[in-house]
Amino acid sequence: MIEERASNGFGKDSYTSSRHWKTRLNIDRIMFFVTAACFLLVLIPLFSILFQVFYNGLRAFKFAVLLNEGGSPVSTISGIRHAITGTIYATLIGSAIGIPAGIIVGTYLAEFGNNSFADILRIIINTMVSIPTIITGVVVWAFVVTRVGHFSVLAGGIALGLIMIPLVARTTEEMIMLVSPIYIEAGYALGLTRMRNTISIVLANASKGIASGVLLAVARIMGETAPLLFTAFFSQASPSNIFDPAATLPVLIYNYAISPFEYWQGLAWIAAMVLILLNLDILFITRLMFPETHQSD
Repeated sequence: MIEERASNGFGKDSYTSSRHWKTRLNIDRIMFFVTAACFLLVLIPLFSILFQVFYNGLRAFKFAVLLNEGGSPVSTISGIRHAITGTIYATLIGSAIGIPAGIIVGTYLAEFGNNSFADILRIIINTMVSIPTIITGVVVWAFVVTRVGHFSVLAGGIALGLIMIPLVARTTEEMIMLVSPIYIEAGYALGLTRMRNTISIVLANASKGIASGVLLAVARIMGETAPLLFTAFFSQASPSNIFDPAATLPVLIYNYAISPFEYWQGLAWIAAMVLILLNLDILFITRLMFPETHQSD
């Protein structure tokens, strides 16, 4: 009888296997709840920050604040338009430098990077990613600001561009490496040169991932503060050209938040709210335009 039960799968081995399965199932459930608890624990400070920023920002918010220039801390008609304008200028200049340079560097490393020069370039890129951004600001101050003789939004844009280059380069390299070799071989079979194949086949297939990484890099540099303290500096008026010093939202938040004036502190909360909304908009656009890129990640 025992032998018959064993042969039918109800013996000791089957019992042991069932017990192990239940143990693994219980461990899986425990780890699921532990992971969910850790996830909720991480969300607590995030939502706490968002609540504080939006609560204080909306309390002090007036639509005129977005249209008025900076001014005296005792004036209730000054606003943050100059900082919004400076942020847009610096971000556009940084993007104009960082996006094409980063894509070119990343493409070179992925397609033509089997040499000693590419190894050195990878070390430089990894070093630029890891160093504090304030170092980039000091370097641009030493080589640009001191040579020109004054702070400018152009110098701030150069600093942001240098910060953006390694971010875009690494994203571009990784996205190109994910392109299926079948498409590349098909391009060569059609008689395309290596350069034409890289541009028409490789970059075309990796374009969505690269664009997603570019938008995230733009959101990253938009919130930089330290390098702009040494380059764009600060101004209470919107820049008339790229050679003028300019306020940006992160620097305005820093200056106004530590001031003893209650009105400026309210403007700092509003600027923080606007900056978060700009970053959330970029992240939302990234998810909306390139959903399959994040699903594959």
